[in-house]
Amino acid sequence: ADAPTQPQSQSSWTPSYDCNNVESGPERMICANPVLSKLDIQLNNTYAAASKRVSDRDALKSEQADWLKNVRNACSDSDCMSNAYRTRISELEAK
Repeated sequence: ADAPTQPQSQSSWTPSYDCNNVESGPERMICANPVLSKLDIQLNNTYAAASKRVSDRDALKSEQADWLKNVRNACSDSDCMSNAYRTRISELEAK
């Protein structure tokens, strides 16, 4: 088991990446929102599981990069982003 990560100074929740090193607006929005942070972790776990099931990991990786750029990063509010995460999690669970 991994050692527990230290809580971020601005909050007691963290997404799947270090909020101290974010530059993009979408990642800052996720760091500021506990619901989005939880969805980010859930997506990360679902993606990791899907990558073990699919035969073409490169295609999955490319699809995920497209989703980040064209769907998640196109959101300007937390409702859009939470819907984008939930939809993507469902898509990955179906793989």
